[in-house]
Amino acid sequence: MRLSTIACALCLLGFTPPALADAPLPLKLVVANAKIGNRPALAMSLTFRAGPDGRTILHLPNEWASEKELWRGIKQLGATNATFAPPGPEPQTRALNHTPNAEVTVTWVIGQDYTGEPNFGDTKSLFRATVNDHMVVAALQTILPSIERAPGSILGIDPGLRTQAPPTCNLSITFEEFPKAWALATAFGNGAQQSATAIPCDALWDSNLALGDFRIREARDAHGVVRLAVRGAWALSDEALLAKFVAGRAAAADAFQDNGPAQLLISLAATPPLPKGNAVFGTAFSYGFFGFATPNAPLSALKVWWNHEQVHYWIPNRLGQIAPGTEASLAWFNEGFTDYFSLMNAYRTHELTARALGEEMKERVIDGYLKSPVRDAPNRKIVDGFWSNRDLQELPYQRGALLALNWNAEIKKASKGEHSLADVIATLADQANQNPLVMLTPSRLAEAARTFGVTNAAGDIAAHVDAGRLLVSRRDVFGPCANYDSATGTLAADRGAWESAACAAWLK
Repeated sequence: MRLSTIACALCLLGFTPPALADAPLPLKLVVANAKIGNRPALAMSLTFRAGPDGRTILHLPNEWASEKELWRGIKQLGATNATFAPPGPEPQTRALNHTPNAEVTVTWVIGQDYTGEPNFGDTKSLFRATVNDHMVVAALQTILPSIERAPGSILGIDPGLRTQAPPTCNLSITFEEFPKAWALATAFGNGAQQSATAIPCDALWDSNLALGDFRIREARDAHGVVRLAVRGAWALSDEALLAKFVAGRAAAADAFQDNGPAQLLISLAATPPLPKGNAVFGTAFSYGFFGFATPNAPLSALKVWWNHEQVHYWIPNRLGQIAPGTEASLAWFNEGFTDYFSLMNAYRTHELTARALGEEMKERVIDGYLKSPVRDAPNRKIVDGFWSNRDLQELPYQRGALLALNWNAEIKKASKGEHSLADVIATLADQANQNPLVMLTPSRLAEAARTFGVTNAAGDIAAHVDAGRLLVSRRDVFGPCANYDSATGTLAADRGAWESAACAAWLK
């Protein structure tokens, strides 16, 4: 039944679906260049229509990735058309009292709470906002409070689980007092005045910004707009980088049968070089991603970064809600399946040949897993040590990608090549699109995989993820392209098999 038909039937019964009845809420963000003492800072204000019961809860930024107590960076918190209630026991939560449905403006100042430039010697500098004299790079959810207009009605990131679908907003963003030469880029535009109409309100929080001496490039295709903010010199030109991002996004959107975000911002900034070697870091949101890299980062490392972060638009960002505190326990899927599809995406965009794809899957996924010193760790041990032990942090990437390889081969065999693991992701995305409150859980993942031919998906998760039992690669993980010999750890292929039409059809 179509949504409009359902709506009419409900109206006859005296009900009006909120998503259809409510006009988009006005939401205005102003970001101004400022100082805290003699240090660069951002003076910020957020104007919104408060809730009908005269009480609004502000949830200040608290935890993100490995970082905690982000609310400590919020200074000079104030409000117009509302008064703050006395602080409660949780310092990251503040209540506002106001007249019902008042237009309220919340103001604050935020600066950089680490020293110097983003660098690979200080993890905090990669996850927390960079605010200095030449650039500002931040995940907006780390510098914006979320707004609980009424119980369950959240503008922003819900600290618990959503009980109502996120409302839509008409968004305006204004940047003030920044140097005229600065780029001012978000997912929603580039310049001092930006806007977006009838978008999910939490899109603002689930995005990033890049201000400063960036070079801005922009491209539009059938899937939407891609903006690139880049500074530093890289192995590819700005235009070539942008073309890679556009192609990668399109390939993943086609594979998952879901366009993904209509607008997004990618930023790439150089860090100080390391005494030895190179490094690349990235983190993704539903409306973009940012990266830092040492200037000597090779193209091969940048490829891993941009393909991995782009796949995150879908996994897990478009697949449903994740219960607070369970992110690390789902890393085998969120990161491992993303790694698998990142390599598949590199093949689809001709960055890897079929043979190179097989070799990289073997080296990074199969060999990486088998050689892991913590290979047999149960998932609960990964949860406990994810942010403190590098080997435990890498294991869910390897284990999850190998499970994805096996499931894909099983689906291919069961469907005689008609379906692949990408259809499982497409199904999960469609479910979340139909029901924004649906949960992303292992049981839901297993059921989706089962419907496409994985005979014991739940058992695989219980045995190899939860319990940590050895996961063995199937012989046919590369279909007609090559056979994997688990006894010798090698790929065996007939002459010309990697270049054959059958191999190309199987990897499609």
